[in-house]
Amino acid sequence: MRAFTLLFSLLIVVSAWSQTDTTALAIGEWRSHLPYKYAVSVTQSDDFIFYATPWSILRLDKEDGSQRRISKVEGLSRAGMERIVWHEGAQTLLVVYDNSLIDLVREDGIFALPDIKNFSGILAEKLIRDVHVNGENTTLLVGNFGLTELDLEQRLFNFTTFTGNDVLGVEVFQNQIYLATDEGMYRSPVDNPFLENFTTWEFFDADGIFPADYTVRALTVWNDALYFEAERVLFKWDGSVLTDVLELAPDQFAKYLTAEGERLILGVACDDYDDCEAEAYFFTDDETFGTGGWGCHSRPFYGIEDERGDVWLADQFQDFRISRDDGEPCDRKTFNSMPSHEVAEILLEGNRVWVATNGPTSQIFFYRFNDDGLAVLENNEWTIYNARNTSQLAPPTGRIRDIFAVDHDPETGILYGASLLEGVFEFDGENFTLYNETNSPLRAPTNDQGRIRIGDIFFDEETGNLWVTNYLSNVPLHVRFPDGTWDSFAAPDGQTQLTNIVKDPSGFFWITTVESGLYLFDPGDLATTGDERWRAITQSGNGEEQAGLPSNRTFSIATDRDGGVWVGTEQGVAVFECGGSAFDPAVCPGIKPIFVQDGIPGFLLETTSVRAIEIDGGNRKWLGTDAGIFVQSPNGREQIAHFNEENSPLFDNVIRDIAIQPTTGEVFVGTNRGLQSFLGEAVQGRLFNSESVTVYPNPVRPEYDGPIAIRGVAQDANVKITDVTGQLVYEGEALGGQAIWNGRDYTGRRVNTGVYLIYATNTNRRDQAEAVVGRVLVIN
Repeated sequence: MRAFTLLFSLLIVVSAWSQTDTTALAIGEWRSHLPYKYAVSVTQSDDFIFYATPWSILRLDKEDGSQRRISKVEGLSRAGMERIVWHEGAQTLLVVYDNSLIDLVREDGIFALPDIKNFSGILAEKLIRDVHVNGENTTLLVGNFGLTELDLEQRLFNFTTFTGNDVLGVEVFQNQIYLATDEGMYRSPVDNPFLENFTTWEFFDADGIFPADYTVRALTVWNDALYFEAERVLFKWDGSVLTDVLELAPDQFAKYLTAEGERLILGVACDDYDDCEAEAYFFTDDETFGTGGWGCHSRPFYGIEDERGDVWLADQFQDFRISRDDGEPCDRKTFNSMPSHEVAEILLEGNRVWVATNGPTSQIFFYRFNDDGLAVLENNEWTIYNARNTSQLAPPTGRIRDIFAVDHDPETGILYGASLLEGVFEFDGENFTLYNETNSPLRAPTNDQGRIRIGDIFFDEETGNLWVTNYLSNVPLHVRFPDGTWDSFAAPDGQTQLTNIVKDPSGFFWITTVESGLYLFDPGDLATTGDERWRAITQSGNGEEQAGLPSNRTFSIATDRDGGVWVGTEQGVAVFECGGSAFDPAVCPGIKPIFVQDGIPGFLLETTSVRAIEIDGGNRKWLGTDAGIFVQSPNGREQIAHFNEENSPLFDNVIRDIAIQPTTGEVFVGTNRGLQSFLGEAVQGRLFNSESVTVYPNPVRPEYDGPIAIRGVAQDANVKITDVTGQLVYEGEALGGQAIWNGRDYTGRRVNTGVYLIYATNTNRRDQAEAVVGRVLVIN
């Protein structure tokens, strides 16, 4: 298998906090497009505030407010942050993930500690609940497994105590370790030689005040006393006397206790937010308290006080929140980003990237009442259209939720969108127009009136017609003509589950279904009634290569540069290369490509759900699956690359959509944990070389050892590179309109310093003369 340049180009993170350049990418370089809308954890150093979102980390400079963002693209192990804690002595940020993996983020790099995650002798699902800074280079970590101590310098765990119950918090007070658990509080001297033996720990009942089983959710040390919440009461323990400080409401509980500044902060959450309000109490030395930061507390996660007395709050609701003065409104920080991690479909329109943010539940096309709306990236800035900021998308003037598919008219610039709940809309840049049962033939399912479920939309650039699949409607296929009129078509056998739709070069439409296979549709003359044709294509069980679909559950579909139709199913892919004979089953049965792996032939991805298909400028197939992205050769029989969570910055192995910018080659990937992109090798080409072929980088300096891109050559051109004497050092074929050279000769040796000439065939015919299209200077 040929080494893939993109993998070759992954960079080692020298400094986790280096700013990513979002204006230009090198081939193989990644960037993230994640939401920065709310935080799940917050911590601080002397100079910075660190916020953790569920997907990445945001660092804010306390002095000037400047920001840095770090995600898996910049070197973190994954998405799924649960807690972050700054260790001042070790100058390290601890990042705790939802699978108990730990990252140590330092200026000299990021170090992953999978020990707890990988330990097989305890619970299958291990969760870290709390982290306590416990020395110059150590921390105590607790979770549903018990307690462990981590040496940050050696990156080793010194001891582990398995408790048999869920430990929710940990503190050290008066030379004793206190554990807050779901069955009460336990303590042990720090120097207990049998610390790992939990039977040596003392159950804390405060001389009989507490019962044999009670829950402690949070604890911290402040003003030489241990404060903790037990059974909805805040207590103070000075080592000998237990005092009630504050009784919470019956449906309230402590979410956190912190004392990093002068005050003790108690964050209060609710069992049921319909019946109570979250709050944060700020206690002064005499144990009187205020609430401060009106509007700051909605769904609290954590809070810290800095040296100025400002309280930085992590809250599940929108914005990053700061309580600056008691009695004053909340100060909120917002950052330009995606509205959420949800990605259903990506549309590339020139230099714009449109993202429909809501996908169907479990690929069964059921609505979710999602208001995240539409997001568009242009000039590195996101613009969001949803019910929270666009009156036309919010009650009472209107509402368009569950937007999951988009297409556009390149001539007028009008954007079309599909909703799983409301119907079809068009957006002209200022106004949204909704089409539903009141002004179109779109209809709701018989047993779900009022829910206009759209399976997909397709704008036909040749005719200006908009095609719509109307999921679960008795008449599931519609077309809207440029003059605003509509026509509708009933599917054969009462089929109502039509979803994705594409058009092939013969003018035929290919339509997937949720679980009934594939339909081929020829509309005939749209001015004539009754001349349309349908063909149903279903799963074949004979196991042969030419055997229809591998599964009737069809998720994705795309047409390639040669007119072939690629269909992604629950069990791999099928290919139809039929041209005008598509309606003849004998001529067009469908092919399941055979892929040989480790010397064993099998059908391509035959055990994998293929949820997205995209074709790049080199006619290669990008298959988004539940196991990452597979990049296949034009015929699908050779694997060019496989990206997954383990070998790349990919956020998640479940891929929802892929879109490739044709002129730059940037690949946008929607995963279950957010949107990201990287610069690919292939771009769309033309029959002739461009007048100005671009070579990047040029010159190639001594410190650079990556791919050299030659963009603007003819489609699939044969490219040769020689020195000034005519000595050939490289020959290969362009991927679409771009060729890649690694700066080496046939022996694998980096070429000498000098100017090198680039030749390319001027058309896609190999019998045409070559022409010099560019020069590149290599410096050693």
